[in-house]
Amino acid sequence: MKSFDEIIAVLQSRADCHFRPATSLPLVPSDLRLPPDVVSFYQRFGEGRLFTEDGDDPPCHLLPPDKFVQVGLAMLGEATTTGVERSWYALADVRDGNFLAIDLLPTQLGRVYDCFHETYGEPGYCNVIALSFTELLNRLADAEGQPYWLDEDFGGYGDAYGDGD
Repeated sequence: MKSFDEIIAVLQSRADCHFRPATSLPLVPSDLRLPPDVVSFYQRFGEGRLFTEDGDDPPCHLLPPDKFVQVGLAMLGEATTTGVERSWYALADVRDGNFLAIDLLPTQLGRVYDCFHETYGEPGYCNVIALSFTELLNRLADAEGQPYWLDEDFGGYGDAYGDGD
């Protein structure tokens, strides 16, 4: 697996990946933390549109800091204030009202979840698809931007409502 800087260089070299200049770090509650690779991303970029041919609706849109919000708010218009989902923040819009969320709880820090709008909040329907933002970017690059987590050969790391190990 490539380091964060290496995978960013790979993505920047692609004609179908576009990054906007940095604006600010996302704001999160004091009991949550931004993973170091997410901080590095937002120190360099304001957002990323990955693997797009037309530039308008990329298959993976790394959200700008003002859209980096609790995933329930991003998907359903209402933040989750209790339960494990409280620490899940929308990292990427993957079309059709679906998001990839990153966990900001220090004990789960950096785990990336596939959040499908129709089953959000239901145990058994939210898979851990990467253990870090860097792993997510590596896997996306290897899969040419395809949703590798939907491939039947992808084993994943379990359900986000379980221990994920």
